[in-house]
Amino acid sequence: MKAERVGTTVEHSAGVVLTNARFQCTHCGQWKPASVFGLRKMPDGKVRNQAQCQPCRTRFAKATGG
Repeated sequence: MKAERVGTTVEHSAGVVLTNARFQCTHCGQWKPASVFGLRKMPDGKVRNQAQCQPCRTRFAKATGG
């Protein structure tokens, strides 16, 4: 996943502060603020952002019945 820096600070709902972050969704290809990407805890304990934005994840879940 690509990331770029822009001029805002975003506080994620999980309490993690992402400063000046925008990510490119691997599904739709659009650059979006970090606040529209979910977070997940990896087996090694690190917290990483989801690769797809929340709107794409929601559309996929509805399409697949998940």
